Amino acid sequence: MAIIDTALENSRLSNEGWLGLAGETTADNAVVKMNGGMLDVSLVEKVADESNAVAKGTEKAITIGSLSGTGDVITGATQVTLGSANQDDEFGGRFMKTIAITEPQVEGEATTETTESVALRTPAVAQTTQGVQLTKIGTGNLTLTGDQGGVDRLSIQGGKLTAAHANALGLGTVSVASAGTIALAADVSGVTDFTNAGTLDLGTNKLAVRKYASSEGAKINSRVAKQGEDLAFGAIQVSESSDFRTTKIKVAVDEGIEVTDLLKQQVTVVDAQGDAEVQIGEVEFGSISTGVETDGGTDGSTDGNTDGLVTITETSAVNFLGSDGGYSANEQAVLASVDGVALGDLASGKVGGSVLSAMALQTAGSEEQRRSARLLSGESLVNNATAAQGAATSFQRGMQTRMIAGGSMFDDTTANGAMASDNGIAGWASFKGGNASQRGDGMSFDVKGLDGAIGIDKRVNQNTLVGASVGLGNQDSKAKGMPGESKVNSVSVGLYGSHLAATNWFVNGGVSYTNHSVKTDRTVAARNASARLSGKTSGQTFGMFGEVGKRFGVSGVNIDPSVGVRVASTRLNAFDETNRDGQGTDGLKVGSQSQTSTRGVVGVRLWREVASIGGGKVAPSLRLSYEHEFGNTQSSLTNAIYGAPSGFTVKGPKLGRDIFTADLGVDMQLKKQLEVRVGGNVSVRKGESALGGGISAKYRF
Repeated sequence: MAIIDTALENSRLSNEGWLGLAGETTADNAVVKMNGGMLDVSLVEKVADESNAVAKGTEKAITIGSLSGTGDVITGATQVTLGSANQDDEFGGRFMKTIAITEPQVEGEATTETTESVALRTPAVAQTTQGVQLTKIGTGNLTLTGDQGGVDRLSIQGGKLTAAHANALGLGTVSVASAGTIALAADVSGVTDFTNAGTLDLGTNKLAVRKYASSEGAKINSRVAKQGEDLAFGAIQVSESSDFRTTKIKVAVDEGIEVTDLLKQQVTVVDAQGDAEVQIGEVEFGSISTGVETDGGTDGSTDGNTDGLVTITETSAVNFLGSDGGYSANEQAVLASVDGVALGDLASGKVGGSVLSAMALQTAGSEEQRRSARLLSGESLVNNATAAQGAATSFQRGMQTRMIAGGSMFDDTTANGAMASDNGIAGWASFKGGNASQRGDGMSFDVKGLDGAIGIDKRVNQNTLVGASVGLGNQDSKAKGMPGESKVNSVSVGLYGSHLAATNWFVNGGVSYTNHSVKTDRTVAARNASARLSGKTSGQTFGMFGEVGKRFGVSGVNIDPSVGVRVASTRLNAFDETNRDGQGTDGLKVGSQSQTSTRGVVGVRLWREVASIGGGKVAPSLRLSYEHEFGNTQSSLTNAIYGAPSGFTVKGPKLGRDIFTADLGVDMQLKKQLEVRVGGNVSVRKGESALGGGISAKYRF
């Protein structure tokens, strides 16, 4: 069948026999699936848009949106462009200049189809004087699984062409534009000149060419894999002198290969045959830099490249930091601390452990390397001081509930004072639980806490209260998306006092000391290496709070506005992490950590008795407060990798300075001597939110 002067846009063609395209026929968006037949484009005439042609001035060219299946494509002098439909296709047929014509063997018989076929195809034989010229465009992947020995010129302008046959790239010149990629799925040979401005993905396959040339931005990607006891590498072989200095060669490493497998291995990046000489530039082997050869020498700091051979030795430098890695601050900090270390120091365990050694085989700047760097950095430990301080602050708030005014529980005003029949001594207890989350700078922490406190206080002159308290707390800090957690157990002691004057002015205050015991458990991993690390340390928090205010009564509602200050200074001691299995040096030397919070507080408490039954009373209350943080709002921690030349600092989320808190509860006096409060609270600031609840009780002796 012949198609003449037809626009085959958005058409789908499937042929098993002979199909000819002639005249002004176009097929830019056509989808052609061949089923062992023949597609003849040799009689396509000059196209209206000469940009479809491979070279300027071409008069015979056709663009086909999609081509797949098997069969023969007869081109004659017509240049063929494929891929404008942006599809992934697989073509197992051949591109040919001509095909021998066989006339019908049945004497005296001639069909319309035979006559039409011969009429169209006979001129193609006479016109054809050049080889097939083929261009790949678009964004899709075209896989060629057939023998393309008839192709003289192959151009990859866009998308990917996968070569799955020894002659898939033809027997002539190959050019790859900056937007194009050639990927090998088999060893390929037969190419004369290979010009690269894009990407050549070798895998573990070999490409044999006569000569190679490139321009800035060109890339060759290779891969190393184990084959028994040996290592297999992707390589390009040249038979004439070639210049690779503007080509960046990257060699990825398969899982299961360790640094020790690579020591003193010769990697044939470029195989120069015979008298051919080659000049190659940067070769990246994972994160192992093999140097840049200039003017026949090396940069003096890493291994040089000679005739395409790269020797990986114990002195080879590992450049963990990629120039375009897009690292977070914490990722960059940990990688910079070991950037440039010798490969032998990693293999021997002199620097780091198995995880850092495995990271040397990750491509610098890759997503997997960045993930491993975050795990190794100890970023999940940076919130420990904040979690510990949270336990101390919660203990402070427990003492604050016992104030004569401005607190959370019932208090006795100077009007009624302590009952004459009692001795002014009361015991109290409070239990609270809550969850806080900090988010920012690509990090997220969740802290769950449970704590309790008991205390005893005594009235002095009816309007003054002094007391002491002891408390226990537990905080569990986890970094979202990172394996492991930190547990902080705390023991606190404190003293507090309160005074309510006859003029309804009040002053409250207290001091506290908290001792912390911290246990950490986390996992670090890279490639097929992993280690579970644990650590123990201790620390303390010194704190104080104070406030002054005045009580007002408006329509039966007690209003207690106040201003105050809250200070907490936390320090956790340095410690060394250890591998849980007792072997390895993957753990960090974790530095001491300090965190100081100084807050100014403005608040108001509103409460009112709404019921009085049988000598008891019920009063809901609401306390609103605004706090401004004058201290550091971003936690930090300085660590060091075992044997590393320098330490590094990781930082937690940067939080806001303005904190808003609301406490809502109900106070119930069950008897004249027993009071109970149930309530909850919420606190928010930029990057942090907290929600909690608890119960407290007081018994007057």
